[in-house]
Amino acid sequence: MSEMTIGIILAVLTFLIFGGLISHFAELPFFASGIGICLVFWLHYSFMAWDDEMPGGYDNPDPEGVIPRDRQGSNKLKYWLVKLSIAAVLASLTFYCGINQY
Repeated sequence: MSEMTIGIILAVLTFLIFGGLISHFAELPFFASGIGICLVFWLHYSFMAWDDEMPGGYDNPDPEGVIPRDRQGSNKLKYWLVKLSIAAVLASLTFYCGINQY
């Protein structure tokens, strides 16, 4: 198995475990809490990836380093538009599953 496959499997297991715990203790529907956890992880990853790749970040430790190409000009807008669009879809699924008790 590739590292990407293992990472995806671990992420799904994490979402299922946290979703199950939240579902049990907060009496929320299972899929709503699982997708909600996925939303939280997605937003956290988006902000951390943005910060880590900028100069002085974890992946680019040189304070005078080069700003990545996808973080300059209109590419900055495209980056956040894609990330927030996916977050909006996940939020919509969370609310849909919560309202319909899935």
